[in-house]
Amino acid sequence: MTFDQALAFVLEEEGGVANDAADAGGLTKFGISSREYPEVRLSTFSREQAIAIYKRDFWDRLKCDNLPWPVALVLFDTAVQHGSTNASRWLQQALNVKADGIIGDITTRAAWATSLAALEDLLSARAFWYAGCGGFLHFGRGWMRRLFRLHSEIEKGFA
Repeated sequence: MTFDQALAFVLEEEGGVANDAADAGGLTKFGISSREYPEVRLSTFSREQAIAIYKRDFWDRLKCDNLPWPVALVLFDTAVQHGSTNASRWLQQALNVKADGIIGDITTRAAWATSLAALEDLLSARAFWYAGCGGFLHFGRGWMRRLFRLHSEIEKGFA
């Protein structure tokens, strides 16, 4: 599986323009928020520009090409929602390695030896984060649906 397939999953969740007053990210387009990327003019921001950001700042930064598909997809999607550092640490905690936020050799080896149950631990961490978030009543159903879809996708990688 590839970046393009992971991107398709993320864009299905993050596609379009959103400017919900309850969203701390502010105005977003293709999932890229004006809060995280204030230099981007979202009014003229293209899908191709969003793809370049996803590839550079998420997929490549987290070395997803070095990871098995289910792990790469979970890590990528988690980083898009929660930031790369949180995603890396949550993955490392699920893999029972030092949670230093750096995807290096130890994390990569553990990822290749992991199980569906470990990735379910990471999804559970996300669910707990969502449940404690002030926006849960407003966004919770969508967030949980996303986790269920993600679980369904990664489960296929262990079949």
